[in-house]
Amino acid sequence: MKRVLVFALFLILILIPSSSSMDIPTVDEDVTIVDEYRGSVNSSHPLYWGNYSYFLSSNLSGIFFVQKGGVHNHASFHTVWNESVYIVKLTNVEFINEQVIAHNNETHVFFSNGSDRWISDRVCSLCGACMHGYEFSPYSRAIYWQCSSCRLILGEIL
Repeated sequence: MKRVLVFALFLILILIPSSSSMDIPTVDEDVTIVDEYRGSVNSSHPLYWGNYSYFLSSNLSGIFFVQKGGVHNHASFHTVWNESVYIVKLTNVEFINEQVIAHNNETHVFFSNGSDRWISDRVCSLCGACMHGYEFSPYSRAIYWQCSSCRLILGEIL
């Protein structure tokens, strides 16, 4: 079912006619969080958010959010959650024998009930690169996957 939903969302992104607000901005056309880190701009810069479009499902299940473009996850501003078990931490590293071990294609998810699990990272439907599980909404089981190459963000309920 999830694969069908991902494919359907991919088709939506492909079949929607392109306009200037639908194009994914390039570094030359947009200001990123890296520019803020370097001190060349701040978050009040008019191009900081970038050109973006997003789709939010009405039932908030499975893959419920797709964002194309921009540098921030807009779902965290447009969804309100109150789940009894929710994500409290995401990471792709672990400490073993005082060493940091990075898992390049997995994300470790920690839940409020004390459980945790490693999940495989998603693959970008546009370029085939591994998407990073980088963010979650407070009090939810919503994880957000980002493809840094395509500037595509997927929101998924675990």
